[in-house]
Amino acid sequence: MLSVFIKSLYLLSFLIISIISFSRGSFTQLSIENMPLKNVLVVEAVFTLLIGLYLFLTLWNKVNFTQKSIKVLAVAIIFLLVITPPLLSVDIYAYMVSAKSLATTNINIYANSLLALTSNPWMKEINAWWNTLPAAYGPLFYFMITPLGLVSNLLTAVYLYKIINVIFYIFAIFSLRKLIDLLSLDSKILYLFLFNPSLLIHVFLDGHNDIIIVSLLFFSIYYLTKKKSEYAIILTSLSIVIKYMTIIFLPVFVFTNSKRVVSNGIKTIIITAVVIIISLIPLFMRWENPKITDPINSLLIFYINPQAGCLYRCSPFIALTNGLFLNSASFVRLIIFTAAYLYLIYFFLYKEKEPIKFMFWSFVGFLFLYTPWITPWYALVPTTLSFLLFKEEKYIYLNILLTSYSLWHYFFI
Repeated sequence: MLSVFIKSLYLLSFLIISIISFSRGSFTQLSIENMPLKNVLVVEAVFTLLIGLYLFLTLWNKVNFTQKSIKVLAVAIIFLLVITPPLLSVDIYAYMVSAKSLATTNINIYANSLLALTSNPWMKEINAWWNTLPAAYGPLFYFMITPLGLVSNLLTAVYLYKIINVIFYIFAIFSLRKLIDLLSLDSKILYLFLFNPSLLIHVFLDGHNDIIIVSLLFFSIYYLTKKKSEYAIILTSLSIVIKYMTIIFLPVFVFTNSKRVVSNGIKTIIITAVVIIISLIPLFMRWENPKITDPINSLLIFYINPQAGCLYRCSPFIALTNGLFLNSASFVRLIIFTAAYLYLIYFFLYKEKEPIKFMFWSFVGFLFLYTPWITPWYALVPTTLSFLLFKEEKYIYLNILLTSYSLWHYFFI
């Protein structure tokens, strides 16, 4: 009886979110910041309920996850969110604007802001503050979604992109199942992954591309555990040219064998460089007046700019350093994060031989110690990595904490 009640609440929660999204007058102009207050309060209440339900599923050991109805419920929720227009973020529309420009023009999306793409018909449908910035993701991501720019309707392109997310989500589930067997983890983890509200909302409702990263990292960890480091490096390198932040994981491959640190380092650099160069070729063939530094322009804007403040909402540490050190804050944070990062390399890779823990803590440190551009869905990577560490109870609670943060963060928490 309790199981039926929990499942009903799960489905009802996502149904309410879907109704709110469909009830809006515009699907492309609104996000959480400018929704009516009553809708914001309803979404906040639903998110709180989902966090409570997820907490219950995670900590209560009597839930039967093997029931067929559990799988049916997961599929129903995913289908509902896929057909629902994005509600909390308009980032997916920026993906499509870039795809349209790549598919129909030879304008360099890394050298021009979205506002500069005046010939792009979809640009007129979006009003977001980041319109003044160039493309923010790696070249491989844009190469993947370029065919969607051939579609005539923006919302149709968005739905097609969500199908890409579904495909990578299936890959992530497949790789997670293999990792559960390989690492002798509890099979319950797979179902917690299926019902994690942060994953469901950010991947299927708003269509963020982090699930592509998660899928590649899961496969990379699988091959790393199987001692096939070359495949693991390639997969991690592919994640880098989709979203730059995963570059911090490369030391994992350098320290796979403490006796071959130098040769491992050279191999890692060569493989990563080759993957990056190959990913750039299709875009460079179309760009007018390409510049070799263009693909990292967004990286420079968001992370290295000495005057970068809190570009969205950031951690208390970021806010504190901004207040104390003003224009020097980013350099102070760089020094602090670098020190913490080197310690994590020493402790988790050199001393403890725990690459997954290194990946988890280095990403958490990067988000909360250094990044002035922290958005709710950025927590998806450490959240999903924590599933692989559930043998230690503290990572179960960290998973719940990160899940809660990534949803409550919308409400300035």
